[in-house]
Amino acid sequence: MLCDDIDDETLRLVLQIQLEDLESIKQSSKGKTRQGEFSDADIAVEAYKSELKTRMLLASDRCMCKSIAKANQLDGRLVSILASQEKQAARDREAALRLSRGGKIEQDPHTDATQGKPSAEVDEELLSKLKSLYVSTDDYDDDDILDQAESSTWAASRGQTADATSAVKREKRMCNSCLSNYIVTDLLLSSKLIGEFQAKAVEFSTPNRTYCHKPTCSTFIPKEFIKDDIAFCQRCGYRTCVMCKGAEHKNQDCAQDTLTQRSWS
Repeated sequence: MLCDDIDDETLRLVLQIQLEDLESIKQSSKGKTRQGEFSDADIAVEAYKSELKTRMLLASDRCMCKSIAKANQLDGRLVSILASQEKQAARDREAALRLSRGGKIEQDPHTDATQGKPSAEVDEELLSKLKSLYVSTDDYDDDDILDQAESSTWAASRGQTADATSAVKREKRMCNSCLSNYIVTDLLLSSKLIGEFQAKAVEFSTPNRTYCHKPTCSTFIPKEFIKDDIAFCQRCGYRTCVMCKGAEHKNQDCAQDTLTQRSWS
């Protein structure tokens, strides 16, 4: 295991000295065996050398993460402003899409109050990202460190990104009974993917779903836009009958509704 009770510079120095010692041992053992043959000592030296290089790489990564975290704490206000601008741009894109679909824009009462103010949440968010990117060395065993597969929350985050992307594209990958428990973190997923996943989560969890009857649209219509068994498409403005999934019947009753009433009589 890496020695967490010593500073990074000392750790790198210790590892470097050990590498130099191994190189000296390797040089002193030259000529003692026939060419092309390796003694047990030679194999042990090479194995330990490879392990030391791996540990040096992990130590370097840890040092870089600490440096970034420190920079984030020192430049928290700048990071907060940039994050606020990014969120505002996302809200602007959402508003533009809503206007293009004939919707209305509602003013967020919290926008003005929070705009321009640095938030500790930004620091915590970046630190969480760094934590997920850092590969812990505690999971490695000294005897088989070279044979261990990657073990980190970074690998888990890549799997979560792939799962979310697959779920957006294919309904069978998104279990309806698990939607309420599915956690999509916004630390490592793009805002676009998060939005698509949340939209599909609502769609796939809705029983007897209604889609716009216009063939070139076929947009899912949430229950919030359904009134008196008529679904209003926010994208194209067409109205769809919830019962037969076709165009609305104006002042006429739906034939499917009539059949249903007859079956009850």
